[in-house]
Amino acid sequence: MKAPVLVVASTMHARAIQSALANDFSVTVTEDPRHGDALASTRAFLAVILVGVAAGTIRHAIVVEPDADALGIRSAVVDAVARLAREQRHDARSDLIGVVPYDDYIELAHYAATRRYLMALLGRHAGSVTDAARDAKMKRESLHRLLRRHHVSADDFRDHT
Repeated sequence: MKAPVLVVASTMHARAIQSALANDFSVTVTEDPRHGDALASTRAFLAVILVGVAAGTIRHAIVVEPDADALGIRSAVVDAVARLAREQRHDARSDLIGVVPYDDYIELAHYAATRRYLMALLGRHAGSVTDAARDAKMKRESLHRLLRRHHVSADDFRDHT
């Protein structure tokens, strides 16, 4: 699998960067900085490139000017991925998660990620399952099923005052 990289840029700028990175990286592009923040918060990307956008809350983001050279950006991404890999190797030495069997870890990670998503979704819609389902592009009944499975109550996100 190619290393995942997030690019937050206009379509015009993203194309140049995407072509410079495509051989070595799996590139996800968004024009919306808010969507970029949300994607970056998953911590699934080894590098995040922001073209003409302030870094905001995105950790380890590479902020570049719109007129930056695509090959220079590629070099910065390669360096950032290598730096992050070194940091992660160092952190891994003390990470107890390595004692958990892989299948158990994946199941727990999936549960935790889904629960976090559901809570954020309901928080955004003040507990309205109908609005949350529409925003998540899923059927309301499917969302109700996920909420039950992940022990999340929409009532906890409604204003009861």
